Amino acid sequence: MLFTLRLLAILEGISYLLLFGFSMPLKYWANIREPNIYIGYVHGFLFIAFII
Repeated sequence: MLFTLRLLAILEGISYLLLFGFSMPLKYWANIREPNIYIGYVHGFLFIAFII
């Protein structure tokens, strides 16, 4: 159980960094919206999985 929680926390942290460090600059500086959609979905799923 603790291993699963730790793994989800690490994956959630990576998705957070990808979302705000990679995807958001592409969305607002280069006007490329596609990575934000996919990374946002993954981030949302991992966040809910981490909370539950």
